[in-house]
Amino acid sequence: MKEQIKELKSLLKKDSLKTLFEGLDNCLTKESEKYDDFILILSSYRNLNKKILDGLLEVSAENVELAKIRRRIMILLNSLEPGDISLIEITTKTGIKLADNYKDLPSKILLAFGKLTSDYAFMKVKENTELMKNQLKKLIIEKEGKDKTAGKEYRKLEALFRKGSKNKKLINKQIKAFSAAFKPYNKEVINFAKHLNIYSEDLSLLLLFLISNYKIKKDDLTDLVSRAKKVIGKMSNLLEKIESDSRNIKNDPTLNSYDLEKEKQDTYKTNSILKVAIENYVKEIRILEEGIIALKQ
Repeated sequence: MKEQIKELKSLLKKDSLKTLFEGLDNCLTKESEKYDDFILILSSYRNLNKKILDGLLEVSAENVELAKIRRRIMILLNSLEPGDISLIEITTKTGIKLADNYKDLPSKILLAFGKLTSDYAFMKVKENTELMKNQLKKLIIEKEGKDKTAGKEYRKLEALFRKGSKNKKLINKQIKAFSAAFKPYNKEVINFAKHLNIYSEDLSLLLLFLISNYKIKKDDLTDLVSRAKKVIGKMSNLLEKIESDSRNIKNDPTLNSYDLEKEKQDTYKTNSILKVAIENYVKEIRILEEGIIALKQ
């Protein structure tokens, strides 16, 4: 993926926009939102070319519009993620083939093309497990920061409530400050849930692949699953704290006295997304454990 983006940026630097657009059209996944962004940029480029051909733009205006398009392309390239890049390359000579950097592709594609190996599967499970542990640690730290900041702003809001303040300007300012404390954390929760869902799917595929390989020792498989299970306890504890927070927010007289319905709904939605992701992860682990148990010694 990195090589593909590097090549596309090189085309942008050379001002080879036509070739660049052809490259983006070939390598972007058509179902990706980034492909929709690409279509909009391409449409703007074509409209600009039409205006230039019709003599509707001066050179200075043309340069300004081209600079805007180049900037939009650079923003698009910098925002690309693995899921946005096409899993295969299409060539007129050889038909369908794997991209040169095929090891960056999702495990299910490697499996489909016969490129998934036991060594790679072992390495990938361990790598993803460590990645998930680090992301969970980051999320826990983010929650602690949110609790500290939100608690501070809540106490100010509570003081206004107890005083029976009618100062709408001050109350609205404090409500915004309280709400702002949740935004970075909610964003981190959604990001974590997204990656956990991807990891759960990948973990199942990789371990099922290893389970089906009769050369793999049962103890080695058990060790991999044990590694993946270690984060469940911390996830469950985090989820309990989050659900407790939700109940407190729902029943808090201070918060119920102000217009915080949107903030409440955002919090409930975020927590639900995380809960589903964790439950799916636990479910996948249990299925894999049953598969390993079913293996002969």
